[in-house]
Amino acid sequence: MRKSTFAAIAAAVAYAQPASAELSLYGSLSMSWQQVDSSQAAGDRNAASNEQGMRFGSQVQDGQSADNNGSYFGVKGVLGTLSFVFETGADTDSRNGAAHGLASTRAAFIQYSGAVGSVRFGRITSAYASIMKRIDPFYDTSAANFIGGFSPEGASYGMSNLANGWTSDSLEYGTPYWNGLSLVTGIYTQELNDEDHDYYIGLAIKNGPFDLLLGQLQIGAGNADGVVAGSGSVVDTSSHLALGLNWEAIAIGLSYELIALRNVNDKRQYSQVSFRAFPNAPMGIDVAGGLVDQGAGEGIGGSIGIRGTIGALSKWRLIYSFADLANDSRNETLSLQFRVSFDATVAQLSDASSTPLKPDGEAELP
Repeated sequence: MRKSTFAAIAAAVAYAQPASAELSLYGSLSMSWQQVDSSQAAGDRNAASNEQGMRFGSQVQDGQSADNNGSYFGVKGVLGTLSFVFETGADTDSRNGAAHGLASTRAAFIQYSGAVGSVRFGRITSAYASIMKRIDPFYDTSAANFIGGFSPEGASYGMSNLANGWTSDSLEYGTPYWNGLSLVTGIYTQELNDEDHDYYIGLAIKNGPFDLLLGQLQIGAGNADGVVAGSGSVVDTSSHLALGLNWEAIAIGLSYELIALRNVNDKRQYSQVSFRAFPNAPMGIDVAGGLVDQGAGEGIGGSIGIRGTIGALSKWRLIYSFADLANDSRNETLSLQFRVSFDATVAQLSDASSTPLKPDGEAELP
């Protein structure tokens, strides 16, 4: 995004909100080097006709490679009860055609959070995918993906493609927590040929280390692709459970998805269990195992990794991942990943008469 656009956002924020507000920049640069041994005959993700497919589709690969692991750059603002996010992909491996560099918008939404709950509007990570992303310790790493092939982004084996990507034309609402319970709803607008919209309803439960989401996703499209990322022209409904248990020394994740397919009498099941030792410590171990029943990824797989830190902002991970599929193919990946992340306030916005911007529109650093 050009400087002038950032300046316009900052000026609008300052004009609309006289009270103190913050503008922050954040991002993550993540890359890995891996050895892949595969006997799977899967479609090349480069041949996918849409962005979600190119990002998360399985890549035919056998040998060494260097890959981008979901790098991104974003700007966010907090204006009292209102906030906004604009986030783009930062592709370091444009040969894949997967993220299209900074031209690919990952998220762009406005959110209200107040006494009546929280509302998000725009292009978002859906509520369905958000908790799946939180409990998968190998999300955005070079591990086996939902069909057992090699992919450097998204959820690891045992989670469906509905755990990936960003959904446009979204409106989600979550009630305030009451005795640890919250109702989560979403509508994802289908704009083609008057087709039905996609809908989601879920029950969130939080109690100490316990974090649970039970939900039902309904894809409304008749002859069009679903709006929700990962649904495509295949998914009809999906019931899912995602559980996270987080303590100081260990974290446990459990997910289960039962997906009914459109126009066929077929259901697919995805399940994953994960364990993280010392999730917040300078070093730790992660383990995840997945099971897929039916579909191209049917089989069993998992990942194990050692992680550590380099300074305050950098992390490294050594990961071994595999998938043994029902079609007698096997995929193995040994990956070394490095990630540098940041999140910094770049401006304190007060009122229109004292907007902390330079004459050229660049935000003044504190």
